[in-house]
Amino acid sequence: MELQFFMGANGIYTGDMIPGDRPATEEEIRDRFGDPVENELAAKQKAFTDAIQHRLDAFAQTRGYDGILSAATYATSTVPQFRAEGQYAVEARDATWATAYAILDAVLSGQRPMPSLEEIMTELPVLQWPDEA
Repeated sequence: MELQFFMGANGIYTGDMIPGDRPATEEEIRDRFGDPVENELAAKQKAFTDAIQHRLDAFAQTRGYDGILSAATYATSTVPQFRAEGQYAVEARDATWATAYAILDAVLSGQRPMPSLEEIMTELPVLQWPDEA
């Protein structure tokens, strides 16, 4: 069943049309809810960035940090181990987001289709603490 939108005195609504109201135009629906194609793209971009951020945070948590942001703050630590981990967190974060945004730019410019989240993860830099390499 197709969802229908109607325009009444109080704006756009769905359900049974009230006498005196009329079907909403596509323009009115877009004004209220946005362009469905743009909304879908925005949702995919959010899923894309959320998944990448989760990957970075989960990696940092393997060493007891709250997330990648927390780990990166240790780049200037006076404790050599924390400083090395913090510096690697900064480098891993930067390399990951540079790759991610290059993928996203290629998608938005039409050079490639939007990859699945699984495909994106395989294109991102490998995350491995230097002392485990």
